[in-house]
Order: sequence, then C-alpha cells, then structure tokens
Amino acid sequence: MRMKAKVRGIGLTVLMLFIVASVLVAPTACNTNSGGGGSSNTERPVDVIFLQRLGYPERDALVQELVKESGANVNLELINVPIEQFDNKVKTMCQAQEELDLIEGTVLPMEWILNGYLEQTDAFCDNWDGFDTITPSLVTLTKAYDGHVYGVLMGLYQKILFYRIDWLEEAGYSAPPKTWVELIEMSKNIQDPTKNRYGYSFRGGNGSAQYINNLGYGSVPADLLDPGMIQITKDDKHILDNPGFVKGVELYKQLYHEISPPDSITWGYPEMVEAFYSGVTCFLIQDTEVIATCSEYMEDGTWETAPLPYSENGNAYYVSGDSAAMNMTSHSKVKDAAFEVIKAICGPEGNIKYCKEASTFPIHTTASEDPFFGTGRYKAYADSANDPHQIAYLPFLLLQTIEEINDASVKDAEYPEPGFTQSMILGEITVEEFVSTKRYIQSWFDSAEWITERHK
Repeated sequence: MRMKAKVRGIGLTVLMLFIVASVLVAPTACNTNSGGGGSSNTERPVDVIFLQRLGYPERDALVQELVKESGANVNLELINVPIEQFDNKVKTMCQAQEELDLIEGTVLPMEWILNGYLEQTDAFCDNWDGFDTITPSLVTLTKAYDGHVYGVLMGLYQKILFYRIDWLEEAGYSAPPKTWVELIEMSKNIQDPTKNRYGYSFRGGNGSAQYINNLGYGSVPADLLDPGMIQITKDDKHILDNPGFVKGVELYKQLYHEISPPDSITWGYPEMVEAFYSGVTCFLIQDTEVIATCSEYMEDGTWETAPLPYSENGNAYYVSGDSAAMNMTSHSKVKDAAFEVIKAICGPEGNIKYCKEASTFPIHTTASEDPFFGTGRYKAYADSANDPHQIAYLPFLLLQTIEEINDASVKDAEYPEPGFTQSMILGEITVEEFVSTKRYIQSWFDSAEWITERHK
C-alpha cells in the first residue's frame, strides 16, 4: 500500500524511468566480482553458497554468527552433506557449474586445483590485513604448490605432546622431554611392565605412516629439507633416497621395542589415546581434540601438554594435511562477497571463536594473546605455532597429476597398509627393505620432469 501511495500522482514517464532505473540497479546488489576482496556496499544482501564437509548444528550457527558480526552484506547458505558423499558432491557441482561459491576443503586440494575448480585468491589476500598475521609456516604451506593461494586454513589439527605430570615427578623429573632422546630415557626410568605401565603410546596400526615420516624427516639434515615440498630434498632427490630417513624409521622401531606396550603394534587413534588417559602410558602425541578427552577422564594436576620433541636435526615435524580450509570456486559470480565470508571465519578475531567450537588451533600468531589459547594446555599449541623449529607439512603435495592422485599404488606408498609396517617392526623385513620398498612403489618420481624445477 505504501508503494501505491508513493507513486500516485506521478506522471507515466517518471514512473517508467523509476522502473527502468530499478532494473538496472538490481544486479549490482547480488553480483560483486571485482576481484579485489573488498566489502560489498550494496543494500541488498549477496547470496553466498558454502558447501561444508564437517558441518553440524552448533558449528553452523557459529559460522552464521561470525559472518553477521563481521558486517559482511551477505546471506550465507550452508550446504551440509555426509562426508563420504562430499567429494562426489564437489565434482558434480563444479563440473556442472552449479551455484557454489565456497568449499570446505583443504589448503591445497590438488585434484580440484588441477581440474580448474578453484580460484586463485592472491589478490584478495594481498588486500587483507588478516593474511599478514597467519603463522609463517602455514603461509609457506598455503603457497607451496605454485606460489598461489587456493585456500585459507580454518584451523589446525596440530600435534603436541601429552604427558603425565605425576609419573614424571615420581621419577624425579621436573619438566617434560624436549627431545626424542630424552623421551626414551625418561620412559625407561618411569615404566614398569609388571604393573602394565609403559612410556609411550605407540601407533603401529592405521595411521602409523605419519609417525614414521615425522621421525624420518627429523633424521635428514635440516638444510636439505623443503617444508613446502617435504618429499623432495633440496638436492632434488626423493626423501626416501636420503640415508637419514632410515635412521628415523629405526627410531620409530626403537620406540616400540623399548618403551611401548606389546599390543600397541596394532594400535590406531582410539587405542593410543585410551592407553594414555587410562594410565597405561606416560607420553602421547596427538591433536587438539584430545585435550577435551583427557579433561573428561583424568584428574587435574596429573597431566599436561608440551610442544613436540625435537628430532636429531633440531626440528619437529607434523602432518598438517587434515586441517580444513576454505576454498573459493573459480566459477563463483560473487567472489568479493565470498571472500568476505572467508575473512569472517578465518580472520584473527573470528578464527579464535571458530576454533574454540571446532576444537582446533587458530591459524594466527596473535592467538596466544587470547587466554584460552595462550595459557593452560593450549599454550603448547601457541608455543609450537610461534616456533620455527616446529614444522608443519603436507604429505600429498607430491601427487601432481590426476592419474597419480587416483593411483592406489601411489597412495599406498605414502600410507602402506599396516601389515607391511608391522612386518618391519617385528623384524620380518629390515628397515632398509621397508624403506626401499616404499621407494620402489614411488618409482614414478624419477620420470617426473617438474621435480628438477623445484629448487632452480
């Protein structure tokens, strides 16, 4: 009724001009694609569609709240699909160029990049102050493929050391181990197999490869390692060709035989965590979410956290490939608005709120200024994030073509099935045979011409 009253008495010509002007203005309110990463100043909210793989009601509500608090002129639509259907959903929507602006993927999802699904967001990040406070090692990972930004991390599943304060004090130790050598020494003085008490929560089952690799990289001379492309040393050789990697695998085997429960040869994530909080082991290396688990099952004052032990080369290595990131689709028609959503969730303030809900660690060096992350048990993550010798890496970055990504033998070379690893632990094959077999499976490396270009 207001519109009729307002229009009544206006001449036909004026009315037609009003209608034409309205039609011309309307598209700018729902399509902002200048590529500069700035906020939209339109009156009408811009629709942005975000496909999530880890969404749940509480997190969805927080994401919406963060976007609203940021002041972004955005109407955010969240699409949640079961995680086992997620990859197919991404392919279907991107191939058909259905309306989709953001994907919850990883910092470098190689298959999506090679298929042209993702936008390079360098221009947006260059104009965003929040990118300047992202932890430097994470920036290295972000740009590790070809120097471009394809995704911004939402949080880290960074590993740290969990340890029993009470057991260390009983043995006369006032601080946790700083190196693997110290961890082994302490464990030997603490453990008592007759009481089912051991030093270390070993992982010999599913997921063991990341622990093997972490120790392997730590036994290679640090000046040869390129964290952005961890499997290629700076002399353009495969990491498995370096004799130091063999020493790291030998250390992994030593952990089992000298300071770990016998049945841990088959342990995966649940078993190694339960062994720690139930009082079987003194040391555990795991992710942020274990803090909540230990808080539930263990008494205050009996346990604490610390940065990862340093290896022989003076560094500590951990896989960062499981961390979620926000990727922008290349066919999005509202890229400015989509990046406003990335800034809301991944910016310094919003990211702290998000990570508290998601049980991950923030991506910014400023996270330690927040008492939740800068003190108590999360402080170990803050200390690690600001320590250049605590190095995150991506395990799958070496897979460069669609054929290699889909090649099961290549994946098995990075994560061999547990039986192969267990044969090495038990001495059925030697450590050298174990490493050389992994290298043989990855023989395609030698014919990849792009590798020699990495360090030129």
